[in-house]
Amino acid sequence: MPVGNGRNTSGRRAEEFRRAIKKLIADCGTTQASLVPKVGMSAPVLSRLLNQGPLKSESREEFQKVVTACLSLPEAKDLPAEQQDEGYWKQFFDEAVNAQLADEGQEPPPSSPPPLPSRSPVVVVLVAVGVVLLGVGAWLLSTGTTGHSSASSPPTASATPSVTPSSPGPVPTGPSPAGAGAGPFPAHVSWTDDGAGSKLLATSKDPRAAAPNPDGRGYNPDDLLSVVCRIDGGRKVTVGPSYSGPNPQPTGTWYRLDTGGWAPAVYTRIDNAAPVPPC
Repeated sequence: MPVGNGRNTSGRRAEEFRRAIKKLIADCGTTQASLVPKVGMSAPVLSRLLNQGPLKSESREEFQKVVTACLSLPEAKDLPAEQQDEGYWKQFFDEAVNAQLADEGQEPPPSSPPPLPSRSPVVVVLVAVGVVLLGVGAWLLSTGTTGHSSASSPPTASATPSVTPSSPGPVPTGPSPAGAGAGPFPAHVSWTDDGAGSKLLATSKDPRAAAPNPDGRGYNPDDLLSVVCRIDGGRKVTVGPSYSGPNPQPTGTWYRLDTGGWAPAVYTRIDNAAPVPPC
């Protein structure tokens, strides 16, 4: 797996890890939207996990859910052998988090202690036999003390104690479809060809500025977005001659994302055609 050097190692490692997870999703023949019900996260939460912010050790379980869901798909058998092992992705995540903590002057979290060895079947059998022998000895002592013989059978102890299964926890569900006036709204990048050969949708800081002013975030086609509201008086985006996105006409409508950035409506498809309220 790739390794970075020097300062900003944490940022590079975090970005490399997220790019690798997105590639894993694509190589397994699925999309972020299709993973939402499988991983038990809402679409906005999954989008933030895969697209923004520093990596946190608390996110390890959420990323592992994504990896497990992808590796359970039939297409995963075509991945390189090392990427079919969940341990590869756990190590990749831990290295990225540790690099981030090192840049911040913090100590990496201690590794988990090895699990205790399970009891050998021979030990279990010996313990059960010992319990039975103790029961027989107690019965013989009681009959000898009273001076009376008894024809009843000696008490025996159960070799395997009964265990009451715990109740399963609640099953997480996916998000409800967004309605009018309720947000955020799940959406997807529908087009990225702006006539200049760009392959990424670069979100903007100010949709009303006369010239493009990217905020540093980029999204691939079909990436999941989380829309909060819209404006209708923004800069009109000129599309390329092969454009086949959701809106065939140049429009000044822009969507505000939960990241704080803005995406043009000509490149963004709102799931379920939900009406987005004005900002």
